[in-house]
Amino acid sequence: MSVYFWMREYRKNHSKKILFICFQDLRFEIMQTCPYIDAVIKIDKFIFDYISVYYAEKFQIRRSLLQHFSPHSIEMQSIDSTYGIIEKMRDFLGINPALKIFERYPVHLPQKSLDKAEKLFNDMKLTRGKVVIFLPEGYMFSGFGDKRNFWLNLANRLRAEGYEVLTHTATPYLPGVQNIFMQTFDTSAFLGLCGNIVSTSTGFIESLCAWNDKDKINWTVLLPHEDTGFWKGDNPKAKCEEYIDYYPKFVAKFANKNVKQKCFKWSMTDAEDLNIIEKVVAEIKNN
Repeated sequence: MSVYFWMREYRKNHSKKILFICFQDLRFEIMQTCPYIDAVIKIDKFIFDYISVYYAEKFQIRRSLLQHFSPHSIEMQSIDSTYGIIEKMRDFLGINPALKIFERYPVHLPQKSLDKAEKLFNDMKLTRGKVVIFLPEGYMFSGFGDKRNFWLNLANRLRAEGYEVLTHTATPYLPGVQNIFMQTFDTSAFLGLCGNIVSTSTGFIESLCAWNDKDKINWTVLLPHEDTGFWKGDNPKAKCEEYIDYYPKFVAKFANKNVKQKCFKWSMTDAEDLNIIEKVVAEIKNN
C-alpha cells in the first residue's frame, strides 16, 4: 500500500515507463489497478529471485521487499520511532525525505469485483449494513483465533441485535456461522456491502479499507491484553496503550474518511470478556 500510494509522487520525477514484476498473486492484483504504473507482470518466484540476484544491479532493478531489512531502515528505526513502513518506501523510491506528507488518491475497485460481491451478497440474502464479518487471526497478531468462546458469544449477541455474522476464513470457524474466503478486491467490495468488521490488527483489513473509499465501513479492532505476554519490554501496559492510540492514525493514512475504526483490548478472563463484547456491540450499533 505504501508503494502504491507513493507512486503518484514518484512519477513526478521519472519520465520512463514503470514496470512492476511480482511473484505473488495479491501484489500482482493490487498493482494492476495503480494508475501510475504502466505495466505489471507476474512470474515464478524462482525466476524473480534469479533476476534479483543476477540482473538487478545491471539493469538497476530495485526490490522493494528488501527495504524492510536494509541497514538504513534498521538504523533509522533505532533512532526514530516514527520511522515506519511509509517512510521506508519513501526512501526506497528516492523521494525527497523532506516530503513528510503521505497522500492517498482515489481508488476504483474493479467492476468485476463489485459485480462478484453484489452477486454473492444477494445470493446469501443479506441486508446491506446489517452484516458483521469476523477475521480472528492476523500475521503479527496471531493465535487469537483460539478464543472461540469469545467469538461465538460475540456472534450470538450480534445476531440477537439483528445482525448476520460471517467469518472470513478458508474453512468454517464457528458452528452455525457461514464463512467466506475471497481475494482482496472482492472482499473489499463485499465488506462495503456488509458495513462492519471485527478483527485483530492485520494488514489484510488495512488493505480492504484502503481500496474501498466509498462505502461506510465500521472496523472494530481487538488487541491482546498487556498481561498476555504479547507486548514485550519493561512496560507492556504502556506499549499496549501506545499502539491503541497509534493504530487508528496509521490506518487513516491509507483509508478514506468512509472508514471508522475503534480499538479495544481483550481482558484476561471469560467473564471480563463479556464486558468487551458489550462494548463491541454498542460500537457497531452506534455507527
